[in-house]
Amino acid sequence: MDIRFYIAFFVPFFIVVSCVKCDIYADLAQEYVNTPPTTPFKSVGFEDIVPFNSNSWKLEDQSLEWQNKMRDLGRRLKDAKVGLIYFVHGTFAGDDPLGLVKLFEQKYPYFGKLCKVFNKGLTNTIMGDCGNYTSEYVELFKKAIDTEIYCDEFIWNSENNHLGRLKGSIGLVEKIASDINGKMPSWGERVLLIGHSHAGQLFALMTNFLAQSPGVDDLLTFASDGNIDISRFDEYLQKIRTVQLDYVTCGTPLRYKWGDGWRDGKYKLLNIINHRGGGFLAGGDIYTIKFYLNFPRTKDGDYVQQLALAGSDFDMNNLLNKKLDGILGKGEVLENVKVRMRIPSYGKTILVDYKDNNTFLPNCRETLFGHGVYTRFEKMLFNTKLIVDEMY
Repeated sequence: MDIRFYIAFFVPFFIVVSCVKCDIYADLAQEYVNTPPTTPFKSVGFEDIVPFNSNSWKLEDQSLEWQNKMRDLGRRLKDAKVGLIYFVHGTFAGDDPLGLVKLFEQKYPYFGKLCKVFNKGLTNTIMGDCGNYTSEYVELFKKAIDTEIYCDEFIWNSENNHLGRLKGSIGLVEKIASDINGKMPSWGERVLLIGHSHAGQLFALMTNFLAQSPGVDDLLTFASDGNIDISRFDEYLQKIRTVQLDYVTCGTPLRYKWGDGWRDGKYKLLNIINHRGGGFLAGGDIYTIKFYLNFPRTKDGDYVQQLALAGSDFDMNNLLNKKLDGILGKGEVLENVKVRMRIPSYGKTILVDYKDNNTFLPNCRETLFGHGVYTRFEKMLFNTKLIVDEMY
């Protein structure tokens, strides 16, 4: 059995049992409603524009038509002055998903670094491109678009809690600021960030830092208490404010509010969600038998995006996470899930039927309950075209 088995069958269990009821509404927490969305959205179906040769991850082994279409998209990205592109993985796909390395990393930094490299390498080997951006994926993308655009993956601990995501967001801010100075082409003006799953929470936190939203000062205080270096954080934010930020979230659960700015063009935001059913609500009612019959066959799309709401964190009894609940929220997950909110109250959303459901047999392990489709190599061309068409 591999890690996808455990994620597919045990994560939903922990999502349910980890909920703790909390009646406090936090400053930066998502509010869950089942009313029609106030933000723009549309539905599209996946189209295999040019088949991907899944027997190889090398550019030269792909058809000339596939290469040409990716190259054309690269030119359009350059014409839009996109100079930096980052691919950011979600929860459980990073270098310290259980938060164990950090326990001894300060005392044994070199050993901690080795453990993180091993953890990420093991995840890449086992999960491949199912719900995970690999270095091979990023390398192929970079070669395929054939421009001077700097492309990179951002690796964070991927813990499923507030503090882990806060640390990841602060680290991402530092990396972008550094790369603007050292990696951004002279003609570049835009930074494109593409994040899977809870990577979207890193983006949301970043927009709140940039917007100086209420509560961010307390977030930084807690970050400092958690031994996160914020000594140059204001400097990094100032550097990032000199460029245009374009965010793409893929299957991101609805957790944190986004900072003010997407409505008036301070940053762009596109949400891509695996969804079937035609309406704006997610899946079916979790209190019906039909939901559990459809669940193993990923009948309704991305169930992880639907279920990993406030109340589904693993806080490991961390006191800082409990304090962060007051800002970022900790609700009762079953109460949140039953609302069936699918579309975020921020940005523009594309509901994509990726056609990864199965008519009869369970396929939840192979698809991670519809959550693993976004990062697949064979979806690269479709997703890139969707992003370029919608964003630029």
